[in-house]
Amino acid sequence: MVFANFHKIDPDAPNTDENIERELQNAGVQFIRVNHELSGREEAQQIARQYNATIVIWGQISGSVQANSGGVAVNFEINAPSQRIESVLFGFEVSAEQLQDFDVYVFQGMDTGYVVDFIRGQVAYFEGDYDQALRYFNSAVQAIPPDRAADLRVDALYFYRGTIEYLTKQFPAAQLDFDKAISLNIDFAGAYLNRGIVYGNLGNLQRAMEDFNATLALVKDNPYAYLARGIIKAKQGDTDGALKDVQLALQLDSTAPLAVAANVDLGIIYVQRGMNTPNYDYADAIESYQRALALDPNSEEAYYNLGVAHLRTRHFDDAIQDFTKAIQLNPEDAEAYTNRGMIYASKNQLKDAITDFSQAISIDPQHQTAYYNRGVIYYYMYQNSLDPAHEAEDGQQAAADFLQAQSLGYPLPDEAAQFASTYDGTPEATDLPAS
Repeated sequence: MVFANFHKIDPDAPNTDENIERELQNAGVQFIRVNHELSGREEAQQIARQYNATIVIWGQISGSVQANSGGVAVNFEINAPSQRIESVLFGFEVSAEQLQDFDVYVFQGMDTGYVVDFIRGQVAYFEGDYDQALRYFNSAVQAIPPDRAADLRVDALYFYRGTIEYLTKQFPAAQLDFDKAISLNIDFAGAYLNRGIVYGNLGNLQRAMEDFNATLALVKDNPYAYLARGIIKAKQGDTDGALKDVQLALQLDSTAPLAVAANVDLGIIYVQRGMNTPNYDYADAIESYQRALALDPNSEEAYYNLGVAHLRTRHFDDAIQDFTKAIQLNPEDAEAYTNRGMIYASKNQLKDAITDFSQAISIDPQHQTAYYNRGVIYYYMYQNSLDPAHEAEDGQQAAADFLQAQSLGYPLPDEAAQFASTYDGTPEATDLPAS
């Protein structure tokens, strides 16, 4: 953070900037002091780049000590770091970087506590300490004087707090804070966008669509809004409309991180549309995932979805490589383990398959497909006496896995259900399909 000199409109104006600076120092907030006045946003942006700062604070002081009047305009220039955007349909992050600048008007001696807590909350937010940021923002909310919401830009405070609540999956609370931000500033495009994403995660697709439309009515070239609206259209089954919106997002921003997410989402939507097309070859989806990887070679989502496309087109060796890379980037991806396990099973690498299904289960004990597929392998080994010394154990494990999958809601084939319920150590003669 950078703190610059405030411009005194009246030579006799009090040194309120020094009071704010002192309170920040007392609070332990670290910042760089620039000992000159800034001419405006353009210079503030230059200072942000020069010092690699996320927040630049400067302002103007009016009134005089003798008159005990006037106030202070505190200007904030926000140079938010690019935040990673998850590329699963509802998994991308809402970001506060749409809030690039705002100002707060404080009265002499009245509002510095509010401003300091607000600043401390911003610093904690950009450092990724969401719990601490929420504590500071909550304290700032408690310090709002009656009838001062407009001067203090409380809409920005609610925006930040709502963003953190979204990131910590407190969706109802986030919606309420974005509601408050919009009620205080009806033209707050970023709040509409972020609230729309929250509505999407709450399953209210219609309200999400309304908010994304409102965002684009205010800022017609917002790529985040086109990407988000495209995702909603895809969830509603309008794949042509979804593709158009995501492609518009890419036209507006072809750089990472947004373009990585957009290309992965584009591939997912191509697959969604292609599933209704005879002999769909996944070529457009594969190309989209590869574009995402060209922009970000460490995109786990791109590797995972590329693996799915290669699996469905029976390019098994390529799929194994893709899922292996996805697992290296995200060792907690149970689906990647499950899909790779299915390929190992098809290649008769049974021990590797069992290892992958077991790992998926250890990550997600509710993973019914992993239980079923592991049961299929143990049943196959039991049925064909591949390990005579452990034949009974294989049968017992197969029955146990089938029963566990069934208890989690997996629709067992009749043969599996019958084996699981009647197993007595005698080999069966039925081949069960993998999921």
